[in-house]
Amino acid sequence: MASYTIQMHVERIQDAMKNIGVWSESTPAWVNTYDEKTNPDLWQWLQYIYLPMRLKGNASSSTYLAPQITSYLNQNPAFAPLLQLIIELDALTPTFHTSKM
Repeated sequence: MASYTIQMHVERIQDAMKNIGVWSESTPAWVNTYDEKTNPDLWQWLQYIYLPMRLKGNASSSTYLAPQITSYLNQNPAFAPLLQLIIELDALTPTFHTSKM
């Protein structure tokens, strides 16, 4: 059930990225040689690294995405739905429920 919920949230995030124009139509070359030292475009990283890892259950469950991505949104109202979806995806992270926020 949890994996279905994650899949649903990832699909909604992908749709939101397309709606606000940050979705890439073609895979960038850096994806094939990605390591954690690489600093790619945030939106491409989200699309090609983070979201696929979340779907596979391989993304770090100790780090929340929303605080990391907030500075890239520039308080643009068009990004608010995407941020909300990312917050919801973060809430599905097991450590969210045990953190002392």
